[in-house]
Amino acid sequence: MSNVIRPDFGQKRADESPYDAVFVFHALHVFGDAGGYRVCLAHDEEAAEGDVLKVVVGAVGGCEFEPVCVLPSTPEGRNEAATVGLAILRTLEMIEGAASSAE
Repeated sequence: MSNVIRPDFGQKRADESPYDAVFVFHALHVFGDAGGYRVCLAHDEEAAEGDVLKVVVGAVGGCEFEPVCVLPSTPEGRNEAATVGLAILRTLEMIEGAASSAE
């Protein structure tokens, strides 16, 4: 999966400003909220990569979500997106739990 999840999530890319790309989506599925973030599955037919599914993460109550995983829009892609989305959600839950127990 190292080729699926971007290691630079949340960091500005050198070749684009944060406002260059606008991706408006309707969530196909909301995996859940944890650590102040919401994890969703979105379908993007007009992506540069073609017809894809994206696992996106953004602040709960916010309007800016960033794709962290891009997969082909196939049944296999949807299954893998579900695995990735749940893994990200669980990771955020663990971080949230560790932060609250440290206080």
